[in-house]
Amino acid sequence: MNAVTAKRNAPRTLASTRRRLHPNMVQALVRWLGSQQVLADALGVSQAAVSKWVIRGWLPVDRAIQVEKLYGIPPSATSDPKLIAALAYLDSLIQQKGRV
Repeated sequence: MNAVTAKRNAPRTLASTRRRLHPNMVQALVRWLGSQQVLADALGVSQAAVSKWVIRGWLPVDRAIQVEKLYGIPPSATSDPKLIAALAYLDSLIQQKGRV
């Protein structure tokens, strides 16, 4: 077995799936699990809900927390980027206030 074959046959991780295939972490998660239905069943939602999340690229916060508990993916990777940016901004304001 050469290096190319070994790399091709190596087990996939969620991180490697995301890097190679998708900038969208929700889509990478679905790909890693095998189908939208698998994620839907794990979270207790419909496949249509998962499809909507894949299209927009992020999960509702409560579902992001569920994904963290099930798969160890931090909510910051699967939540709305605008929410994450707003929380980071608020955190920076709190840090600045503490230094004054």
